[in-house]
Amino acid sequence: MADEEREKKPTAGKFKKAIKTSARQLEDAYQAMGARAYRLYKDGKIKHEDLIEVATEIDALIGVIGENQVELDKVVAERKGIKCPYCEAKSAPGSRFCPGCGRDLPLPSDLKETEKVPCPHCAKPVPEATKFCPHCGKKV
Repeated sequence: MADEEREKKPTAGKFKKAIKTSARQLEDAYQAMGARAYRLYKDGKIKHEDLIEVATEIDALIGVIGENQVELDKVVAERKGIKCPYCEAKSAPGSRFCPGCGRDLPLPSDLKETEKVPCPHCAKPVPEATKFCPHCGKKV
């Protein structure tokens, strides 16, 4: 009978795990809410002062990230070369033109086919036409 009572009593570990899981889900919900609010701001549907202040900060950070991505792409292209998006030939490091087809080689950051928007679930950037987030796997 003592074993049966012990099995029925909840353990501290069970509650700690439940709290940790719920806290992670809460953090995901906050991120999703923020991503949705940011998208509404970009669409001109949110005018609240507090949100505009944060959204403006996000815009600035996106700009800084974009600038740093371009610089990183240049460094990587100079060190490793890139694959031509037209004929898929591998270029030598620092090449400006494709050795396979002769076209200008764009930086990897220039190859973005669509504008990226934040995923409504995890807030990571995904191409606008994406149906499922490549980061969290949820439907966009």
